[in-house]
Amino acid sequence: MRIQSGQAHHARVSPARPRLYLDEDVPVQVAPPLRAAGFDVLTTREAGRLKAEDPDQLAFAAREGRVLITLNLDDFVRFTKQFAAEGLPHAGVLILSRSFARGDYGSMARAIEAYVRNHPFGIPPYLADFLKPTATR
Repeated sequence: MRIQSGQAHHARVSPARPRLYLDEDVPVQVAPPLRAAGFDVLTTREAGRLKAEDPDQLAFAAREGRVLITLNLDDFVRFTKQFAAEGLPHAGVLILSRSFARGDYGSMARAIEAYVRNHPFGIPPYLADFLKPTATR
């Protein structure tokens, strides 16, 4: 879902290898396989932002030029619409489906990596997109 904004305030995210910010509901164990694949990954724990409100997490990700990765479908779709309507900076949101097996961190990381690989022109601002488990290699 791409949400249009009337203003041109958005973070620049590198098309080839976007920087990622894992929301606190995404297990920190997803970060190592993404880093091994060459991604710049920051977790909420590493950023010292545990328990920050969702809009603050989204604003932080945008300021840092990072795509926010989350499991929180309802809130981040709503906040993406709000940020677009208000012209607030936004670097994109990828929402992991709850259909990922609990503890299958590799599958989550592969889905993120596959998404980026299938979007060579980058992740546009004000995009909230959904990731489901992919077939294993």
